[in-house]
Order: sequence, then structure tokens, then C-alpha cells
Amino acid sequence: MIYHMKQKVFSLGEKYSVFDDIGNLAFYAEGEFLSLKNKVHVYDKNKHEIAFIKKELLSFLPTYYADIFNFGIITIKKKFTLFTIKLTVKEMGLVLEGDFTSHNFTLKKDEREIMTVKKGWFTWGDSYDINIKDEQYTILCICVLLAVDLIIADTNAASNSAN
Repeated sequence: MIYHMKQKVFSLGEKYSVFDDIGNLAFYAEGEFLSLKNKVHVYDKNKHEIAFIKKELLSFLPTYYADIFNFGIITIKKKFTLFTIKLTVKEMGLVLEGDFTSHNFTLKKDEREIMTVKKGWFTWGDSYDINIKDEQYTILCICVLLAVDLIIADTNAASNSAN
């Protein structure tokens, strides 16, 4: 299934909309304004909360927990790499790898692709094209991609503040 995720630029807290391949709203996510834990709530198109994601404050590498209702809690942890992004979802045996530019990502379970993602280059706010190849992982994939976007934003903010 093909989805498109867009981040709303001018808002208090993080806001994302996820559309299906014909442009209908499928999911949306809203971050809590001034939340220390970077907490983001995920909703279906009928405004029912289906998951939330929060950041672990005391970890060497960025770590997020996603509580996916009717599924369970997963840990999304960034691995140490020099030039690319790599995350693991320990409980599911999933690995997400990104390219050098952090614009192309692949989520795999054992060598089988679960999701591929292409981040838009010159967009107002972050924009992603998502291809989820196994629909049973749809909400999990959306949560992993939200964590990726939050990790990239945290990394960019940290490098900008160091200058």
C-alpha cells in the first residue's frame, strides 16, 4: 500500500498527515506542545488514538518507545553509524537502514522488505512517500517513520546548536 506523509510546518508541536495513494486522509499524528519526552499521538482517520510514541530521555543514542494499541510496545533505537541512519525494532527483529543523504530508507525483517521510504528533497516541511509491502505492519511502519523524522530533527538541532 502506498502512503504519503507530510509534516505541517507552522504549528505548535509536531503535526503530520498521512494520506493513502488516492489522497484520502488515513492517519494523522500530533505532538504534545512543550513535551520533554517528544510525545506524539497517532490517530486513525476517525480521530481514534491508535498509538503514541515517546522519547527515552536518558539514553546515549536516540531511543523511542511506540505503544501501538492492540499490538504492544516496541523499542525503536538508533544504532551508532558514521554516515547513514540505522534503527532497530528489537521486539520484531526489524532493521531500518537509510542512505547517506537520509532520504531513502528500507525497513526489513530478515532480508524481506517491509517498507521503503523516499523523503522529498525540496519540500515545505518534511514529506515522505511510503510503500508498505505487508499491510499487517502498517501502523508499526508509520510509527517507525515518525521516530525516524524525530531522530533526524533532533540530530539536526543538536548539530546546529553545536555551531
